[in-house]
Amino acid sequence: MFPSPLLYFLALPFSALAFADDLPLAVLPYATDEPHLDRFIQSESKRRKILKLSASDFSRQLESFNGFLLTAREGFRQDWIDPLKRFVQRGGKLVLLGRAGRFIDANDNGRYEHGTDRLGISELNALTGSRIELVGFHALRLRVFEDNPLFVGFDVGRWIECPRVNDNGAPFVKLTPGKSVFLGGVYLAHKKPKHGEGFPGASYNQALFAGESPLVTAHSFGKGMAIRVAGDLFRLRSSPMFSAILKNLLASETWQRLQANLSTYGNVQPVYGGGNLLDNGDIETLYLIKEKPLRKDNRVAELPYHWAAGWHYNAYIGFFRGMARKTERGHALFLESVEGSENQRNGGSNFRQERAMNRLQNGKSYELSIRSRGEAVRRSSASIVYHLNNGQRISRAFDLPGGTYDWKKSSFTFALPRFVPEGKEPARGFTLYLHLSVTGRIWFDDIRLGEIK
Repeated sequence: MFPSPLLYFLALPFSALAFADDLPLAVLPYATDEPHLDRFIQSESKRRKILKLSASDFSRQLESFNGFLLTAREGFRQDWIDPLKRFVQRGGKLVLLGRAGRFIDANDNGRYEHGTDRLGISELNALTGSRIELVGFHALRLRVFEDNPLFVGFDVGRWIECPRVNDNGAPFVKLTPGKSVFLGGVYLAHKKPKHGEGFPGASYNQALFAGESPLVTAHSFGKGMAIRVAGDLFRLRSSPMFSAILKNLLASETWQRLQANLSTYGNVQPVYGGGNLLDNGDIETLYLIKEKPLRKDNRVAELPYHWAAGWHYNAYIGFFRGMARKTERGHALFLESVEGSENQRNGGSNFRQERAMNRLQNGKSYELSIRSRGEAVRRSSASIVYHLNNGQRISRAFDLPGGTYDWKKSSFTFALPRFVPEGKEPARGFTLYLHLSVTGRIWFDDIRLGEIK
């Protein structure tokens, strides 16, 4: 159970959570009618000068501006990129919220999605040191990796439950850090559509990308810095948690301390909850699928059924079942394959979890533990694949029990090489596979991966 963020923040005076600041704030609106942004600008105008940037005069207005530039605008114009670069290079403070910069209007026709300019987006990603991977999430939990001024009053390494601003969740995107520094983490789940609980089974892939993602990335560029935030925080000002982050985000002292210590923050290894390097290892963050099976030919259990967030499922066409099943202790991943099915003939099925961030470190030892239960299982295993940036892979495989058996814990240890060839680090991440290679029924639960100290 996570502590209530409201109770947590009520214990701290809000005057102590934010630094005073009088630097001007430039705002590039997403649209002419943006009530969330309008209310935020009105509140900020009481303590600082506000400059509203216009699309037609963006370059000239920004040329002599010195302060913060805040925007959540998706559609950028190609000719804005160079002025943005010059602004940050000379010491400007750029803050992109949520989907900001996702589309670039390549031909100035206002159709950002269809006129997207890949080179322009690539240049904007280089400026921020990160990119938007997917959209359409809400935040479940937040965690701070280092005691930095952006998160004054937050406990380092501690998961804090995020408030639900509305039934559809907050507008969050999933970020992928490149050269940027990963300052804080957020556990994301896919938004629930308005027409019902869960989401269409045919679109279940959207759930597979749930899991931990950067909340904030920071990237030094020239004398300035660009910060990208997963959420449109000005939409969330009713939340004490996000209000505190936003206030600190727009304070000069925060940026001065971040720039002075950015390399230190980038080297801090996050403390994972309970020591588990996997997300949703207890299989209790679930989606309820009510509408369709995964495929037309999939004789999966009757709707509705549950899907475990953060876990991918692979299987060949034929008789298979892969889902989260209720057990006496909660829920578990479940695989089934029968003799003679195409799924069995082509190598079985598996669950997998891909972690894009480098959570495994060279030269260190790890333990993988899994609780499983089986019925007539023929060949089941677990494997970890460690992906290097040059495309090479380091694999470790472990056999799981076969036959029919009650819940049993299996533990395996492995070590990664201390050295890899120069220029081959850092790794892109790792993938954990849980296989049912031939036939049978098997349940997986309490899946944990942790460093051996």
